[in-house]
Amino acid sequence: MRNASGHSRRRLLGMGAGMTPFVLTLASRPALGNECTNSALMSGNTSWGARRDPNTCFYNELAPITAAYNAEAQQIMTQLYAAWAAGDTDLATQLQTEYYALTDKYNADVAALRQKYAGYPGFYG
Repeated sequence: MRNASGHSRRRLLGMGAGMTPFVLTLASRPALGNECTNSALMSGNTSWGARRDPNTCFYNELAPITAAYNAEAQQIMTQLYAAWAAGDTDLATQLQTEYYALTDKYNADVAALRQKYAGYPGFYG
């Protein structure tokens, strides 16, 4: 029984030694892959694990905003074309108003996101 226990410990220690490069690699990366924190963006250190590109962070946040806008705008425009084809000017006017409101909201969201990153070094978005 003791030999089996000793063998298990040696095997476990051997696996741990083999994992050292992997663990050290993880330790040099940002926690949970979060590279868009204030400290990472403002760090003067330009090593891989420190300063991040604020443009990448900006575009990562912009992508879902743009995708949602495009999907909703496409839906409104499809309904608008159908309303025009049917001669329903009241519905067409309502849909145009919705489209303009959606576009205004999208532009405001993008402006707020740009403002969020404007103070970070290297941001040009």
